[in-house]
Amino acid sequence: MTRAILGIGIGLLIHDKLRAEQRTAIGWTCLAFGLLTTAPLATRVYSSAH
Repeated sequence: MTRAILGIGIGLLIHDKLRAEQRTAIGWTCLAFGLLTTAPLATRVYSSAH
């Protein structure tokens, strides 16, 4: 949660300094990174519940 809030805060600080294409690329990169780092945790939680 804190990483997400930190990322949102940084994004709000620099949003006007980046072109739309750059913001889109950064957004997709952050989304992919978030999914990749969440998947192992979700797998661990799911497997321990069953």
